[in-house]
Amino acid sequence: MFTENKDTFSEVVDVTLYRYNSIDNRIWAILKNYDGHKKLSKDSVLVSSESLKTLLLAHFRKEINRVESLHSSIVHKEATSVYFLWKMIEDLMGLRWVKFTLNSNVSYNRIVDIDEMKTIKYSVKVIRGTIRLFDIFTPAQLPLINTILQKAKVLKKDQQLL
Repeated sequence: MFTENKDTFSEVVDVTLYRYNSIDNRIWAILKNYDGHKKLSKDSVLVSSESLKTLLLAHFRKEINRVESLHSSIVHKEATSVYFLWKMIEDLMGLRWVKFTLNSNVSYNRIVDIDEMKTIKYSVKVIRGTIRLFDIFTPAQLPLINTILQKAKVLKKDQQLL
């Protein structure tokens, strides 16, 4: 998710916070107390990316600054949900909304061993995104693209990219 290339595809993402993680629980409390959130269910809220950025800076500025200054080889020891949310806001350039879901699974741990190396597992699910096909393909390529998108059922048989 976090690379040198900025993601302009993602508009709405879903992030899971864990009730028994102290930082996640604090983030959840801040989001629930924020007047600008939209309640989707008992354990799910929607917040604009700009509001999330403002909330993170207001409540976690010191932690953001500290973790950003670390070398990538030791970031797994210090990175928290705040770090990943901040990186997500920086790297997902088209991000407009973030859906937060609270999970009550007691046994969850974000640190995993991959090839005997400790790594943090943090995933973000893209709920909605936009691909600007006109920026990728030339007008001469559109008939072929229309056929592919119709076969994949992205477009209906009577729809076409013009």
